[in-house]
This record gives sequence, structure tokens and C-alpha cells, in this order.
Amino acid sequence: ITAQETVEAFLPADNDGTQLSLAAITSAPITETFTQEFQLASDFDGPLSYVVGVWYQDLETDSPTTSFDGADLAALEGRPQRPGTPINSEIKGETIAGFANVSYDVTDALTLSGGIRYTEDEKFQNQTISVFPVINDRTETFDEWTWSLKAAYTLADGDLVYASYDRG
Repeated sequence: ITAQETVEAFLPADNDGTQLSLAAITSAPITETFTQEFQLASDFDGPLSYVVGVWYQDLETDSPTTSFDGADLAALEGRPQRPGTPINSEIKGETIAGFANVSYDVTDALTLSGGIRYTEDEKFQNQTISVFPVINDRTETFDEWTWSLKAAYTLADGDLVYASYDRG
């Protein structure tokens, strides 16, 4: 399963919380995402079924933003509106995960399932404010095991009763 997506937006905002244009911000983020998943699933009759696989995601967002005082503020102060302050934010992320899920039909009415997943994320953020040479670079790596246990029972009238215990 493969996916590629690009999203572009223009987001103007009057962020002073009043009806006047005192302070504003515009942002034009561009996000590119690529995902790839490989699965191996059982395809046979019998009470046991499974799926195992790996999942990968590469994400990049570039968000040029301009913060500026509004036209009403400039008029109140009797001056022309100042040019905006450019701020650029960049976010990158890479995720890889491996997973497995097994289900077993104990009877026609009762199915037990269990799954496990290991995920590793690496996130990077950079923010640059051009007026002040401020650069914030930060990289974080996260990893976690998650799992689930489930029991599902179909009643005689067709209703399903289930219980699950999950982590993550």
C-alpha cells in the first residue's frame, strides 16, 4: 500500500482577538507525506488467521509565516503599516513500525485476538525568525511497544459482546 500526498494552504488570521486589525499573521504551509505499507496476511480456511507487516512514513512541512501589525494599529498610531516579520518553520518526521495480529476462532461464537506493534519515530523541528537571528533546532526520537488482547462473542440473536485490553 503506497500513498503520496502534497497539501498546500494559505492561512490568514487576525490574531488580536478584536474587530480591529491590530495584529495579524499569514501562513502558507506545504506538507508532503509519503507512506508505504507491506502486509502478509493469512489466506486459508481454519480457525487461525494473521496479518504481519511493516509501515513507513516520511513527512515534511515547510511553513513560511509572516507576522505583522494590522492596518488599524498603524492608522491609530498615525504611521504607515510596517512590513511583516518573516518566520519559517520546518518540521520533518520519519516513522517505521512493525506489527502482527493473530485471531483464533475458539468456537463459532468466540474469537480471541492478540496484536503487537513496535513504532520508532524521529521528529525534527527548525524555526527561524529573520528579524532576530533566532534558530531553534530540535530532534527527538521516540520508540514504543504497544499491544492489544481481545475476546469477541456472538450471542444467539446475532449481537456481539466483546472485551479488549490495550496498551497504546
